[in-house]
Amino acid sequence: MTLLLTAKGLHKTYKGRAVLGDASVNLRSGEFVAILGASGSGKTTLFRCLTRLVEPDAGTIIFEGRELVGLRSHALAKARRRMGVVFQQFNLVRRLSAMENVLVGRLAEAPLWRVMLRHFGDDDLRRAAAALSAVGLADHLHQRADTLSGGQQQRVAIARALAQESRVLLADEPVASLDPETAAAILSLLRDLTHTAGLGVLCTLHQPHLVERFADRVLTMEGGRVTSLSDA
Repeated sequence: MTLLLTAKGLHKTYKGRAVLGDASVNLRSGEFVAILGASGSGKTTLFRCLTRLVEPDAGTIIFEGRELVGLRSHALAKARRRMGVVFQQFNLVRRLSAMENVLVGRLAEAPLWRVMLRHFGDDDLRRAAAALSAVGLADHLHQRADTLSGGQQQRVAIARALAQESRVLLADEPVASLDPETAAAILSLLRDLTHTAGLGVLCTLHQPHLVERFADRVLTMEGGRVTSLSDA
């Protein structure tokens, strides 16, 4: 398995309080890694630092062999396109179709005039349709997001990350708002994608029984530090 992401010694302080303290993690292709931790342990801040939505105060982040800390503008945007994020709230545009929401993942690749007119090329349309098919939504391409079930909406969010050709998927409590059966289906999908698409998945969860069932490795966060609990 190829090493995709390595973060070492990440520190982040908010208003004098240390949220991350020497946090380190690595992720390989074809690997599903779960992070367990109580609310306030630093899980979300870790993800925000990994994607450079928040600047770490110290530490290094190597993604696909390149240091992310210090990247700016176009170089940072290009790196971010390879790192998809799936949230608990789905973050879809409710009035748009599943297909249109997935195409948002291709916006960075499209010329500005196509973005403004929502006119995408045949290649973008094919990629979006293939991504939705990969997550089991081939029959829902043109259905409005607000008419889909919670599990289907989360699948659209995952398809959006696939359409932007992500190599790493960061899933922040992706099943917290779903019923147990749907939660298991979403985690099964994420685990399957590590094999079929070669993704590396880093997923925060708070249900130990789901972690035990789906994760290849388990990490725990406490007080802004990451500790290994188990290895596959």
